[in-house]
Amino acid sequence: MTEFSLITKKGLRDGDPVPMALLTELKLNTLFCGNTLKILSHPCGAEDILARQEIFRILEKDIRAKEQFTLLYKKLAQFSKTFDRYNKSDNDCVRLFVFRECVACFFSLIDADLPAGSYFCGRLSAYFAELKKKSGEMQNTFAEYAALLDKISGSRIVFSPSGYYLAEDTGGGQKSVLDLIVRDADALGWGRDRTDDDKKITFVSPFSKYLNALYPESFDKLTQLERSLYDGIDFNLLSLISEMDFYFEVSELIKKADRQNIPHTYPTPAENPSFSADELYDITLISAKAEKIVPNNVFISPEKRCFYICGANGGGKTTYLRAVASQLIMFLGGCPIFCRSAMIYTYTKVFGHFPQDEDSAYYGRLDREINAVSEIIGKCDDESFVFLNETFSGGTQSKATELALSAMDQLSEKGSCCLFVTHLYDVYKSAYPVLSPVVANDLLHTRTYQIGLSDKPGGSYAGDILKKYDLDEKSLGDDS
Repeated sequence: MTEFSLITKKGLRDGDPVPMALLTELKLNTLFCGNTLKILSHPCGAEDILARQEIFRILEKDIRAKEQFTLLYKKLAQFSKTFDRYNKSDNDCVRLFVFRECVACFFSLIDADLPAGSYFCGRLSAYFAELKKKSGEMQNTFAEYAALLDKISGSRIVFSPSGYYLAEDTGGGQKSVLDLIVRDADALGWGRDRTDDDKKITFVSPFSKYLNALYPESFDKLTQLERSLYDGIDFNLLSLISEMDFYFEVSELIKKADRQNIPHTYPTPAENPSFSADELYDITLISAKAEKIVPNNVFISPEKRCFYICGANGGGKTTYLRAVASQLIMFLGGCPIFCRSAMIYTYTKVFGHFPQDEDSAYYGRLDREINAVSEIIGKCDDESFVFLNETFSGGTQSKATELALSAMDQLSEKGSCCLFVTHLYDVYKSAYPVLSPVVANDLLHTRTYQIGLSDKPGGSYAGDILKKYDLDEKSLGDDS
């Protein structure tokens, strides 16, 4: 991520970004727009995580600061819109007039009242102060530029959000050449589309040629001043829009979660590769309008870094995986995460593999899965977290088990953390701990949609068997 940014202290880390395909698989795209996803795809270090958390806290608690951020965002949006119109201008006259609005938007932007009290706000204020200092040298140039525009148009070209118009002179007095052109605009076929205000005529490009012919020296001078002013404008400020999108979108998600009594916290960065959380939620289920979102406890430590997740379908395995992965990515982006409390390591790399829909045709699927996982393992180190969901399910039971065990061994040797959802029961025989859906201690073994440690296969399947055959626990007893 090489573009201008005020969000980071040390610059974004090198290395592979989190793939957009993984963010989509985790359903983060149902919560956030492209700008926010782009920011989340680049993990931060501990210092930057804390700096970003600081601004989220301010937006939560300081109403005045949020109002100032909102006003800044509106000014940025107006600057962006005007600059876009400038780039799309189809003739010299329109371009020069739009540029006046562009410069005015820039001056208004850097005069914005900025919030204080955080690293980001302090850095932004300092940056804007430097821009204001430099802009002082532009003021005289801009005054000359605006005066020339008024001279060639007689202040008759009017700017509005929907475009430019020629303002008709309803007064008496002697008419200039320009007045006569405006008066005859309808006859020339230029004023077909009148505005609600009948004193305005739609501006059309032929008018630019007349002005240029009337004031050639003024147009040449305007072009020179345009270049000078353009060089003084910091258009990099437009990249702040994506940063504001990021802050506001995550802040809105906090509000939605609060309305559903889902807590959020600002995790402390852990010293060693680990992920511990109390009552962690899969917050992406908010977009699915789930009636009830069940939280899970998570404890991944340097000693126990790799886990299989195995059990009955529909028991919450993938939801658990998605909760950990999505909240890890949000934490690494400096966001609050949705749980009671947490401590998470600042992993530098996050990888994942989810079988694609187009892979439902078994031909070649296993080879693709083997290649994808091999590529991931090749990039992993002891600061990586890997999420695998039903990987190698395109092979036979024995082959898939062999591949699943081998992949976990390689990731473990590299010191990586891994959660691996699988239907392969033989993983219980491996050296790695297994998580599985926890069932209630009742006759039907009701699913709780929570995940916990398991030391034997099949426990989470009992309820399914009883329901399927309309049996009770006594029916499964030994009748010998």
